[in-house]
Amino acid sequence: MSRITKETVTFESEAIIKAQYFPLINILKVFYKNESKYLYIDVEPFVWDGMKRANSAGRFINLYLKDHYEFHRQD
Repeated sequence: MSRITKETVTFESEAIIKAQYFPLINILKVFYKNESKYLYIDVEPFVWDGMKRANSAGRFINLYLKDHYEFHRQD
């Protein structure tokens, strides 16, 4: 049985192009339209599921990720 190692979703968003989730290590990588990329650490699968279903991915990040998870800008 194979395990999913990466899931990518594109968003229709003013700020976000796409996000990739790595379920084996609980890392969320977000690609912004301003060409910045951020890694969010220890993001549980249910949070990723919520982001995929959110009406606004940007609002979801501001409400549920920024102040709750460690993150790093990736250059």
